[in-house]
Amino acid sequence: MLLNKGAELNAKGLYGVNPLYAACSKGYHQIVKVLLNNNVDVNLCDDNGLSPLYIACRGGYEKTVQTLLKGGANANLSTKEGTSPLYVTCSEGYPNIVKLLINKGANVNECNSPDGSSPLFIASQKGHVEVVKLLLANGADINKRTKAGISPLTAARLFGYDNIAQMLEMKSTD
Repeated sequence: MLLNKGAELNAKGLYGVNPLYAACSKGYHQIVKVLLNNNVDVNLCDDNGLSPLYIACRGGYEKTVQTLLKGGANANLSTKEGTSPLYVTCSEGYPNIVKLLINKGANVNECNSPDGSSPLFIASQKGHVEVVKLLLANGADINKRTKAGISPLTAARLFGYDNIAQMLEMKSTD
């Protein structure tokens, strides 16, 4: 109905939230499809630089992420802070979404977060075994350290994730 009345689909409301962003924040992939079919800007960010893809990744909304990526969402579009959709997905531990992002060219070694941590670091720190496996299989650098000099291996050990520490140690001997 609103589309027939000429609603401005890229209009921003409070905090820069637009209709696509709002639909992504709830995982409403059918609404996302409708909006994309009506030429909404798939990469339009809120006032903090959070893209619709970032929000869908953070929420674990796999179908919504698929729809956005098919609609041309930039898999490497980072927030103003520097965190990417892949980073937040690794932090939350969604392996299926990690696969989708990597298949669309997400940079597995991007370290633009405020502390300089990589997707592999955050997945190792939080104990997300399947995510760590995916990142390693797709070329994640096990030697990338945070600004404080902490490696993914050290993070896994500090937080008690021995299985991840063993994977990282095995990879370092390859």
